[in-house]
Amino acid sequence: MLLETNLDDELDSVRSEIRFLRELLGNFDGIELVAKEVHSRADLEKFLDIARTRRFGTIHIVSHGLAQAREWDIILTRDEPVNLRRRENMALFRDLKADALFLSCCWLGQDRKMLRDLLRKSGAKAVFGYTDVVTDYQAFLVEALYYHLAYGTKARIRYDEMAEILRFTVDYLHIDPDPDALTEPLLVVETTD
Repeated sequence: MLLETNLDDELDSVRSEIRFLRELLGNFDGIELVAKEVHSRADLEKFLDIARTRRFGTIHIVSHGLAQAREWDIILTRDEPVNLRRRENMALFRDLKADALFLSCCWLGQDRKMLRDLLRKSGAKAVFGYTDVVTDYQAFLVEALYYHLAYGTKARIRYDEMAEILRFTVDYLHIDPDPDALTEPLLVVETTD
């Protein structure tokens, strides 16, 4: 399930991860992409309620993220924040039927405690998040690699191994040009693996 927020206002804009992932995942056998635009907290709640009734391999949220004063927000369309440190917002993610959550949002991976809380609350096996600003270019590459590892290989790769492969690949291919990309990775994971 792909939930995309904070979409460009211009109708002719090409910025959409929905289109990119639909094309990418169309090449994988047995993958059904359920892609929805999420404009409000009510939309997010509605689609996460659906994810409690139906099994998904990955719930992927594409949004701007904001980190300030030790608060970690998913920014929805029209700049509506969903602070993941607040109990009522964390409760939106309770008991999901998903193996992994992928937060394609800047900064949210910096709060590892919040990721661990989200892991426990959701019941997922892994929660991925970016630790810094991530460009569309970086996100498209990293997330294509994630989907290749998660669904494009025959053998199941454990999420902790997947995170190590991604960390190495992001550094080796200079997707993250930071010289400390191996020790301070752009993408982190909390996992039960």
